[in-house]
Amino acid sequence: MSRETKRLGFELRELKIVMNRYTDGRRAKLGYDDISFAQGGIVHYLHRNRDHPVYQREIEKAFDLRRSTVTGLLQGLEKNGYIERLSVPDDGRLKQIVLTGKSAVMEKDMHRMFSENEKVFFRGFSEEEKKQLFDALERIRENIREEEKRL
Repeated sequence: MSRETKRLGFELRELKIVMNRYTDGRRAKLGYDDISFAQGGIVHYLHRNRDHPVYQREIEKAFDLRRSTVTGLLQGLEKNGYIERLSVPDDGRLKQIVLTGKSAVMEKDMHRMFSENEKVFFRGFSEEEKKQLFDALERIRENIREEEKRL
């Protein structure tokens, strides 16, 4: 396909599929086939933000996901023993999301795996090329968010 006829959405979708398949295979080899790519991202987020209480709404905003999507991801993490949802004494509706010991071990393994993945993904890229790619993706994201406001 020529460069002129390629479509960004299609290319990004295909790249996401390939990256997820590669990552899923590596994660399964490490013994973490009970957690999805998105759930791993949530565990990583919770690990990075363990210095303060985290609630579902914060995760929804951080990942730009709908409430129902995050609810399903958290239910799976809880079912598989990666998180606990604790009631908040002052507000029975709120549940603080906390990591378990199982997730702490998994987080170390995943951090190492993702660092190795980045090396594979960017093999042959210069630092300037990586910067240009991330800058372009951020500009596209900003363009879409601006247009979403008009909907």
